[in-house]
Amino acid sequence: MKPGIRIAGLLGGLLFLAAFGIYCFSGWSKINCWTREVDIASGRMRYTRYWFYKVTGQQIDQTWISEAVGPTSAAPQWHLMVTLSPGTGNSPNYAFLGADDQVRQFAPDGFLGGRLNPETRKLLAKNILALWQIGGDRFLAEHYLRDVEGSLLDLREMTTDRLPPLRPWLEDQVSKALGSKTDAAYGANLERKLQSYFSTHGPG
Repeated sequence: MKPGIRIAGLLGGLLFLAAFGIYCFSGWSKINCWTREVDIASGRMRYTRYWFYKVTGQQIDQTWISEAVGPTSAAPQWHLMVTLSPGTGNSPNYAFLGADDQVRQFAPDGFLGGRLNPETRKLLAKNILALWQIGGDRFLAEHYLRDVEGSLLDLREMTTDRLPPLRPWLEDQVSKALGSKTDAAYGANLERKLQSYFSTHGPG
């Protein structure tokens, strides 16, 4: 084999190994990854594909939340839920990791979501968006939806009067936190957040 051909083959092999290494072991960097985000102003979901820091594909999907709330003039507030790439079996623990599960949990064709009439579904959608915005993460909504689920299990259909009223529910969370030595700082911070939210969005 001629030396030139041997060198070209060697270089080709090295380039292949380098490309394969980048593809499989780039971690969560935008060299090679895909992300899922949630817009906490509307409930929409966004999928983005990155290759060497360039967006190579993007898709925005409506959810039952965005459809129930309808068009909004609010500026989008996109937050990462998941980042995945070859060679990684999980995602960083983002503040909204699992928000898509909360959406699926009450989908209209599901066991729980199917028990909501359209009016209640719209109110629940608004409450979830408010909890995401007030809390700045998935956890407030997670606790609220647990209470909603507990109520739904005993009902064939949930009407708006059986949905936990948002502001009293939040004030109860604040009261419980302030009454705890370990959670008092969290309670004070949550109280400030909900006061700020309702001063902007109305009394609730």
